[in-house]
Amino acid sequence: MKMGKYLIGFMAFVCVFSASCGKKKTPAEASDMAKREIHAVGYLEPPGEMRRLAFGEDGVIERVHVAMGDAVKQGDVLMELESRLQDLELVRAQSHHGAAVAEYERLRAGVHPDLIAAAEAKMKVAQEEMSHRKAEEVRFKSLTESGGAAQADIDEAVYQARSAEARWAYAKADWEALKNQPRKEELALAEAAVKVAEAEVDLARERKGRRVLKAPVDGRILEIMKREGESYSLLAQDVALLMAPEGALLVRAEIDELDAHHLQPGMKAEITHRGGKTHTLGTIARVKPVMGRKTIFQKRATERMDLQVMEAWIEVPPDSKWILGMEVDVVIRVGEP
Repeated sequence: MKMGKYLIGFMAFVCVFSASCGKKKTPAEASDMAKREIHAVGYLEPPGEMRRLAFGEDGVIERVHVAMGDAVKQGDVLMELESRLQDLELVRAQSHHGAAVAEYERLRAGVHPDLIAAAEAKMKVAQEEMSHRKAEEVRFKSLTESGGAAQADIDEAVYQARSAEARWAYAKADWEALKNQPRKEELALAEAAVKVAEAEVDLARERKGRRVLKAPVDGRILEIMKREGESYSLLAQDVALLMAPEGALLVRAEIDELDAHHLQPGMKAEITHRGGKTHTLGTIARVKPVMGRKTIFQKRATERMDLQVMEAWIEVPPDSKWILGMEVDVVIRVGEP
């Protein structure tokens, strides 16, 4: 008898369950099921990665031109190391470059015409003297044959003739050298010297530039790590300044893998400060296409730590109430426009 009652009850349950399963859902019920909320925790971050600015050389901080919170433009000088030695090296390199350029220009311009004319006149005088000395040599030799000149006089005439000829040859070579300047070889050497001097100037400027810290992008100074008079070391991997790029803040939120497939750019997200006093509506700007390990925790007893997450960045409307690094609650409503 009891078995019959159990059987009748089981059959009734099956009939009711089958009827409920076979019943079609209304559009309103289907819409309600498609809608759901995704909860997450996020932090406000700059629109680009924060920049840890460092010098290119060791040294002592000489000047700090900015303060915490200052807005800066790309190229602004933020901080400088002492650079007296580098300044002297640059001055010396610039002096060498000036001398090399002057020598090159002198050679390229050639010899002054007056110097060439003077050398030509000197050559002609030497030529006249040579002709005279050679005539004397011939005369003394003819007197020797008639017995009218001593051998010593002849030797002296020969010596003077050869000396005059040598002076003429030297004067002629000097005149031709001046007339044919500059030679291609000399000009090429002078041009090479100019290029070497230019490279030395560039190197000196580059070394001095490594001692000046400039803003790589438009942004805002978040923290000053080094003060005037403090030493800076590359070996210690010191950071001089911390800055963030300019632009609207983003909320970086981590979505559990169970909800990750719902995410897509353009979805709306409700952002609330953990204190509950600040509230705004943002838009998902981008979603990381790779799952990763969880790094942001909600600190709840029911929170699962073993799930992987997908990162999403949510654009926050400009508002002075939002502060970089602020922790916020994020609610993404799936299925809502």
